Amino acid sequence: MKKLYCLIIVIAAFLQVQGQSQLLGGNAFLQGNFIEVGINQCGSFGTTNNAPAGFHARSGSAASPTTNALNLGFVADTDKDGWNVGTPRYNGDYFLPFTPRVGWGVSFNGNHYRVERTNSSVSNCITLTPGVPPFPGSMIDVTSDGQQSVATWAGSDNGLQLQKIITVKRNALYFTVKVKMKNTGATPLTNIFYGDYVNPDNGFFRNDLP
Repeated sequence: MKKLYCLIIVIAAFLQVQGQSQLLGGNAFLQGNFIEVGINQCGSFGTTNNAPAGFHARSGSAASPTTNALNLGFVADTDKDGWNVGTPRYNGDYFLPFTPRVGWGVSFNGNHYRVERTNSSVSNCITLTPGVPPFPGSMIDVTSDGQQSVATWAGSDNGLQLQKIITVKRNALYFTVKVKMKNTGATPLTNIFYGDYVNPDNGFFRNDLP
């Protein structure tokens, strides 16, 4: 079997809670001391469930800044001075405010998959490209050991096994996404393309919060 590994590092350029992680409704909520990240059941950023107590979610739609305001994409205490200190107290949400465009896709052997979100109220896996389905999969593991919080999303179709491993380190102002792809079939996989994307609206809505 041949394996293909891809490492993506996302850094908050504008970017003391003990790290924790939770799995709710297929959504992963990851927390470090200075950043929090949410991943939905489709494997893309931005939860479709409200964040649990102790997180600092604040998103919102273009029509109503308070609609689904507790969904979590990516927020950061960039000054590292506490989530309730300063003006603004913290930055973000980076991924979900206003009219989000968040998603990912993979192609191989002429098979194309894509999932994306353009509305903060979306609660299922959708694609805006006719005839291009989401890659099937689910969140299989969410853990925290005090030093880092990790979510693992996995799926498989047409001979491709794919894993996305998102890691938030305890004191970091960035998170990492490691993508693993494995050929589980008897024939080679060719023309493999993978993409993960967000359209940031940094601080567009703070839902009347400083």
